[in-house]
Amino acid sequence: MKDDFEKEVKQSERIIPELIAEGEINTRLPSAEAQKFAAFYLKQSEIALRTAALLFEVSTDEEKKRYHKLQAEFETLLWVINSAYYSMFYAVNALLANKGAKIKSEQGIHRKAAQAFVYFFIRNGLLARKLFEEFSRAQQEATELLGLEEFENKAKAMSKDLDYERKKRRTFTYETTESIKQRTAQTSLERAKTFFEIIRSLIK
Repeated sequence: MKDDFEKEVKQSERIIPELIAEGEINTRLPSAEAQKFAAFYLKQSEIALRTAALLFEVSTDEEKKRYHKLQAEFETLLWVINSAYYSMFYAVNALLANKGAKIKSEQGIHRKAAQAFVYFFIRNGLLARKLFEEFSRAQQEATELLGLEEFENKAKAMSKDLDYERKKRRTFTYETTESIKQRTAQTSLERAKTFFEIIRSLIK
């Protein structure tokens, strides 16, 4: 894990200055513009977090399902994980904007956000390394789990390759139990809540 983190630091130290020089990351936002973007991204982070919380609630609370006239098997736990990650992603962008920086290119923006987070806030000790590790974990989970439906269909159609697919996917095969899915979604939600509160306290 230490080697992985040091690798991330070295990559950020190489890539981020290049992106700044190429104009892919603007680090000289005027103060008013920086504040506007910081407020916008923080608001989006809060919306995504609230969405994740609502989706978790309606997926796990039978009374809420009845109230909204949903079937008992209705659940959106994968989207809890996705929304929780996006809350963290927007929070990172809010923090960057608060520093006067903004990623301009949409291509590869999630990876660039992670690298910029390390470069501007983690490698120099301004924020704890654990925050980056939590963000990185959320990013990895969201990336893997959003491809779940496609993976399930492929795994069912090609049962002879199931062992290979299971190893490749590592988590959440089509045999994953609801309890594991719920526990993962809850962890993602709690992680995003903590992350949001920390970032919000730094911006306000």
